[in-house]
Amino acid sequence: MSATTQVQLTDCPVCNGTSFKRLFNNVVRCLACNLIFVNPQPTDEQLRGIYTQQYYASWGLGTDYDSVREMKVATFDTLLKIAERYFSGGKVLDVGCATGFFLEAASHKGFSAYGVELSEYSASIARDRFGSDRVFHGSLEGAGYEDGFFDAVFMIDLIEHIKDVNALLREVYRILRVGGVLVIVTPDIKSVTFRLMGRHWPHFKTEHLFYFSTSTLKKLCAGNALQHVTDRPARKALSLRYVENQLSAYKVPVILPLVRMVNELLPDNLRRRKFMTPMGELLFIARKTHDKATETK
Repeated sequence: MSATTQVQLTDCPVCNGTSFKRLFNNVVRCLACNLIFVNPQPTDEQLRGIYTQQYYASWGLGTDYDSVREMKVATFDTLLKIAERYFSGGKVLDVGCATGFFLEAASHKGFSAYGVELSEYSASIARDRFGSDRVFHGSLEGAGYEDGFFDAVFMIDLIEHIKDVNALLREVYRILRVGGVLVIVTPDIKSVTFRLMGRHWPHFKTEHLFYFSTSTLKKLCAGNALQHVTDRPARKALSLRYVENQLSAYKVPVILPLVRMVNELLPDNLRRRKFMTPMGELLFIARKTHDKATETK
């Protein structure tokens, strides 16, 4: 199949189900496991066109870098505090590391931090900051890390972007040591915000291909020899100014007018103040409990 041709999925990548219900536009739900996904999937060419410098403009990096950096690092600090309860060792990988804020947070906590990033724009920034030996530009499968190299692999706002989620998790399994963990943060279709907003949910974006819940992530991980450890709602550090930038970039009509009105009434220092809040996302941790290569029949 050409990379410029949209692919119509006939089997659910989580449960291999073949019956889907269309929810709206090209978004469907698997009737067997309730995975929600885009069908047909965008082409590789369409996706590459999204992850340009403009994609990161919605963060406000060009106009409010210091504030964005503080928010991102605070979010990743909190995530690391939770995740490190479940693994030992110091080598961590951020798949989809963007410009490297997770690497910064992990390095400050004493971890040996590595990153993989598909976007040429953001990978170049991360490589300038942390070195080409620590940041790989390309896919995880293309990075060629050694078997069992990492103690933890983080995928923060990443798995929903990936076309072949099973290939991704097979590679995660290979590069994790036994006892190592996979840490996922992704939009949660069981969240209150999804239930309230439906098709107007802000996480419905062109580049988001799959929408998971705890149950579908459990099935997906189990199918790739990764055992569920824990899950909870994810929380992020945000400011009202950042929220307005995001809602404006993705044209979310339901909430944007209210956020704009509040921002117009507040002084700048309050618009920039960060607060930890749930955003309709799931924090999910799974563990590599054994090495399949050493199993005996």
